[in-house]
Amino acid sequence: FSIKPGCTCQNGYVHDPDYGCVDESPPLLHLRPDPTHGTDPKTGTTHLSQGDRYEEYGVDVIDDNAEEYYRSLKIAYSRPLPQGCLLEVGEFHVNYTVATPWTSPNFVRAKRTVVIDNIDECAV
Repeated sequence: FSIKPGCTCQNGYVHDPDYGCVDESPPLLHLRPDPTHGTDPKTGTTHLSQGDRYEEYGVDVIDDNAEEYYRSLKIAYSRPLPQGCLLEVGEFHVNYTVATPWTSPNFVRAKRTVVIDNIDECAV
């Protein structure tokens, strides 16, 4: 009689043939707030004034899977941003997507809305 060695996953993990033992629950993405202008944690909205610069603060990825498993973060802007100060009033969106090929769906996304408010030039 022979005993064949094998691997088993810890409780809460499942075996994926491509990635090994993984937690099937997707990671959470938390927007890092703009320390100067603030970011509403409920809506993900940051308000800037005309003439301000947009700085990217990204997201924190909260995940029980410590390994990266070829995970990648993609940042996409709804419109091209100018170099330097923001002159156009309105809003744009920043989408943060993390690929998680071992979950269904195979990605997680968070969205930041940036509102550029008109400045009252006479009050400055």
